[in-house]
Amino acid sequence: MAFSGLVTRHSATPNHSTRNAGTTPKYIVHHHMATTGFSAVLASWASGRKQGSCHVAISNSGELVGVVDESRRAWSLSSSMFDSQALVTEIANSAVGGGWLVSAAATEAAAQLTADWCRRFSIPCDRDHVIGHREVYTRFKKGYATACPGGLDLDGIVNRARQILGQGGSPLPASAAPAAVAAAPVSSGGGWAFNLPDAASQLRVQRALAGRNPSRYTGPQDGALGPNGFRGIQITIRGVGYSGPVDGVIGAVGCRLIQVYAAKFGDYRGPVDSILGPNSWAGFALGLERP
Repeated sequence: MAFSGLVTRHSATPNHSTRNAGTTPKYIVHHHMATTGFSAVLASWASGRKQGSCHVAISNSGELVGVVDESRRAWSLSSSMFDSQALVTEIANSAVGGGWLVSAAATEAAAQLTADWCRRFSIPCDRDHVIGHREVYTRFKKGYATACPGGLDLDGIVNRARQILGQGGSPLPASAAPAAVAAAPVSSGGGWAFNLPDAASQLRVQRALAGRNPSRYTGPQDGALGPNGFRGIQITIRGVGYSGPVDGVIGAVGCRLIQVYAAKFGDYRGPVDSILGPNSWAGFALGLERP
């Protein structure tokens, strides 16, 4: 099996497949787990209960665990084409909610692995090729809209990886579209953030959407909201003024109206500032659950 020499142990999963014929890794894509439960995530992949995986999982303490052989395609981006071109990490969070922070140890481990992969696979070590999950959609229009990888410092990881490789600092990518910045979590006035909650809260929303009459969600109830769930949310917030397309892409208006819905139907008492947090999602789920 092919893994980075930085990997210290392995955790097998049936969730992988062949890369598309003739495809070699061109991108490194970092995810956050949206949980501090590192062992539980590995166990869910090992059992095959959750249809996802990565090449290397990184714990809060900075341990690197090999999951999918580098020659194989991990299941992480809802795009066969992009998955086939990617080497993928899943990184445990140091705290749940808020900014979905990642520890310094995990960030350093991600930088070390990034440098190793860039060196061994001749991937340019820059922000055009080392990206976060959300940028697969915002920059390449593959996969689905997401706030992943939360508070992970991607620019810092690339800069540190370039130091390890002896390449100096790294500039921001020349090809980055404004949407790549707009979709990131923000906290300043006038900003917005489509932060997803923990897996349990996402499952609650999935179940509540599926339980509406008529159902607004018919996908798997697996605690991982995706485009179908986002479309169900857009249908729901039509009741509080949403008039945009039902396309599975939640923007600033959608974030604000999720909070409006949560305040109107789900006892949400927080600010209506378009920056979603755990309380916004709890209120939204409660509103959906009520008849």
